[in-house]
Amino acid sequence: MAFSASVISLEGGGTIELYLDDPAGLFIGSLPVPAANGPEQQLELRTEISGAVGIHDLYLVFKGNTGSELFKLDSWRFIEK
Repeated sequence: MAFSASVISLEGGGTIELYLDDPAGLFIGSLPVPAANGPEQQLELRTEISGAVGIHDLYLVFKGNTGSELFKLDSWRFIEK
């Protein structure tokens, strides 16, 4: 299974980390978001995930350098292989 996100990349860039049931729960994957070099950039990004079986709450944890905007999350979805 894969996680796909449509993001607008900003100057900071960063990472979207995926956890089940709690922000510090089972880690199932991460999606790097590159920093924009210039104007905002719309990107479609995808990463493989593992360990997600059954019904769970999903937590998206956004990480990056403080002091600058990281990115804007437009939409996300799971993709079956």
